[in-house]
Formats: sequence, C-alpha cells, structure tokens
Amino acid sequence: MLRIREVMHSRARIECNNNIIELSSMPKDIPDKLMLFKHQVIPREWVWDECEVELKLVPGQSPGVLTGQDIDSIIQSLGWNCLNSAVQQFLLENQAFIPGAWRNCKIFFWGSIFTDGFRGWVPYMEWQGDIWRGSFRKLSERWIAQEPAAVFTR
Repeated sequence: MLRIREVMHSRARIECNNNIIELSSMPKDIPDKLMLFKHQVIPREWVWDECEVELKLVPGQSPGVLTGQDIDSIIQSLGWNCLNSAVQQFLLENQAFIPGAWRNCKIFFWGSIFTDGFRGWVPYMEWQGDIWRGSFRKLSERWIAQEPAAVFTR
C-alpha cells in the first residue's frame, strides 16, 4: 500500500518491463518430430540482461574433437546453468537484444535438449546475413570452436 501512495504522490513510478522471460515456458516453434527431453529452469523468471550471459566453450572444445554428447556431459559435470529454448525463442522474437558480438558464431542453448525418439537435439541460433535464425543440431555430430554455450553468469 505504501508503494501505491508513493506513486500517487509522484515520489515513485510504475514501469512496464517487457523483457521478462518465463524460463519454464515450452517453446512454440519446434518441429513436429521433436519432443522436449530436458529443460533446465534456473531461475523461473528472468529479465533479459546480456551482462548476466556469457558465451562459453567447454574445456577441450576445438574443431571436430568433441560430439554434442561429450559437450552435454562436460556441461553437466561443470554445473553450468545454461540458457534454455525459452531464452532462444525470446531472442529470436526480440532480435534487437542480441549482442552484435554474437554474430560470428552459432549460439547453443544447452538448457533444453529435445529428442526424436532416437537421437538428442540441441537448439541453437545463428546470424544469417541480416537476421537471426533458430534450428536444432544432433548431439551425435562433432562441434567446432565457434559454437559456444549461452550460460548464466549469476
């Protein structure tokens, strides 16, 4: 009640924040053949802040050495809190928030893993000329060095 009174007397103001991401939300644009297998939700809601995100390569990630399965296992053992497909979807819908420095690599969202019943798939996004596009990559494939994970820093 005190805060409402402060607003009424112009000592405080109410602001709308459209940058809130519901991290537990299920992605909308996934292919029919894929089902969600793993969905990391830390924290439940989050206001987009690029200062709280770091692009990281796992130790030993160099061209053609590690598969996606290797990378997923290493990420789990390191305890990284990776961004999930809800963040990917938010960024694809609000591309002005994506840092320009990210344009030179594919960004992977290891907080969500999908399956087609046989193989695992991880969502990613990449810059394609003048727009960011999202897709999925098989965990059985080998990764290159310019394919980092998007990780919470807090």
